[in-house]
Amino acid sequence: MKRAARLLWALVACKSGPDASTNTTTTTSTISSAASAASIGNVKAPFDVTWTKPTSWTAEPSVGMRKATYRIAKATGDADDAILSVIVAGGSIDDNVARWKSQFDNPHDFTRKDDKVGDLGVNIVEMHGTYTGGGMMVGESPNPKPGWALVGAIVQTSPQPYFFKMLGPDKTIAQARPEFQALVDSIRAK
Repeated sequence: MKRAARLLWALVACKSGPDASTNTTTTTSTISSAASAASIGNVKAPFDVTWTKPTSWTAEPSVGMRKATYRIAKATGDADDAILSVIVAGGSIDDNVARWKSQFDNPHDFTRKDDKVGDLGVNIVEMHGTYTGGGMMVGESPNPKPGWALVGAIVQTSPQPYFFKMLGPDKTIAQARPEFQALVDSIRAK
């Protein structure tokens, strides 16, 4: 089974690029259905997932587990930009939400909303407080960041969900919230 899982991950390809006609970036993750069926038996093959990047966000190189990384320009008065990362990972939704909460010192204004985008289940999570790290942010500062927020969308795909995690200063996150929602609303399974 471990060999099949490694083979499955080896077959995953990720590509991202600008679409000059619409000034957006559509990112997709693909896997060969025949190869996945052969390697994982009766388990449903992973979805190809696409979304549309807000035009004001800057795509950055993705490393490690990341499928995409976007920089969101800081709001007036904030010291830092926000980052939205997209990963595909395992674990239950509850475990991942608990991990996100553990990255904040006494998070407040926590909300979790279960929704649908097309045929996909989506959990929207939001919290505010002092960000203490412990995440997978490239170049992440080890210093606590008071007045930060996290807004995440967990898209229920098979066999593992997609995690869209927007993290940064409160004002920047509030300003980017409508664009984040537009990105979530654009998510489609092929």
